[in-house]
Amino acid sequence: MLGLLDRDGPRTTSELATAQVVRHQSMARTVAQLVALGLVGQEADPSDGRKTQLSITEAGRARLEAERARRVDWLSDAITHELTADELETLQRGTELLARLARDRGG
Repeated sequence: MLGLLDRDGPRTTSELATAQVVRHQSMARTVAQLVALGLVGQEADPSDGRKTQLSITEAGRARLEAERARRVDWLSDAITHELTADELETLQRGTELLARLARDRGG
């Protein structure tokens, strides 16, 4: 959820629930926990004061970046220590294909 708020900007609880394909009540519990931890902030929706917009805080962004770095480290370590030379070559070719597809699709 932090990644979604970081990429897409402020959202309501309902919008987050829809994006994550969970029930509103489940997302509301998650949001409450993240707000309590200071990872997500709340403010009134400028177009509809009955709604609350949620956004990632600086603490949330720091937590997200730490998690991303942890995953990159894990993947780098796994590639370095677990793959054979042939598998590394296959991975390189696959990465090039994925990059081309993303580039061709405007991603």
